Amino acid sequence: MSKPRSPVAVRVNNVAVWLFLTRKNLAQNELASKLGISTGYMAQLIGGGRSPSPRLRRRMLSVLNPITFDELFIISDRGDSDHSCESRGFGGVPQIPNSPPRLGDSGGSSRPSQH
Repeated sequence: MSKPRSPVAVRVNNVAVWLFLTRKNLAQNELASKLGISTGYMAQLIGGGRSPSPRLRRRMLSVLNPITFDELFIISDRGDSDHSCESRGFGGVPQIPNSPPRLGDSGGSSRPSQH
């Protein structure tokens, strides 16, 4: 019997990885070596084709320190309507009932009216 699939996918934020590599003057294959994975798998992670396991995420956070989880990974809904993140309250931005619109929301103008 297989394990149930998580309703969310955790992907690598490729921009954060490339910034880290640039700042540390490292190549992608050097990072793969530090993580103990193949360069092909590293390319799939950065390209968004694969999701890292929880164990690999912990290693990535350790190697890519001081990058935080929220900077390094993107959590998204897998698109399964039965397990939608939005229907379970995980739509990316916390929703507070009856909260006023934030500046820049399409709910109205952020400038005061001119009379």
